[in-house]
Amino acid sequence: HRSLTPIPLTVPMILEYRSAVLAMYELGVGEGYRDPDAIKKRYFTLPTLDDDGNRPLGPQMSAIRIDINVKWMNAAHELLDAVLTCSVDTMRRMPNLTYTRFGMAVTSLLKIHFSVRTGALGEVVTPGTVNVGYYLDAMADKLGEASGGGKYKIPSRWYHVIAVKGRDWHEQLE
Repeated sequence: HRSLTPIPLTVPMILEYRSAVLAMYELGVGEGYRDPDAIKKRYFTLPTLDDDGNRPLGPQMSAIRIDINVKWMNAAHELLDAVLTCSVDTMRRMPNLTYTRFGMAVTSLLKIHFSVRTGALGEVVTPGTVNVGYYLDAMADKLGEASGGGKYKIPSRWYHVIAVKGRDWHEQLE
């Protein structure tokens, strides 16, 4: 039986800070509302895809909306980059609430990618800049390793949300 050592104090502080920044920009772009029935939907809060996997282009975006979307994307990248530097042992000891924040960052990137692919944001931001494929793969690898083949329930559950559902939605959009 191994002893559990506490997570170094700097890790939760960095993740909390990055999560707060992400939430601030998420509110700024108008994505802060959570539909209580979203948990019952196939892809939770992600946009519904029609038969073609796309929706019509939206109206032109103002410079401030573009700026907030880019800052939202950067905040998601920074949070996920911080997560990816965590050790597997640290990942296994994190509470479920922390994982919801990782999920929020991945969902943010998927929503931004959707706006780039189908909306006016694509006029100034490329899909490569969003880099959602990289983050889906990297988080899937990290969560898969942290889950220990299903032994650790919280990383296993979030592997399904991010690596399975998130990737499935992304593939349908593409």
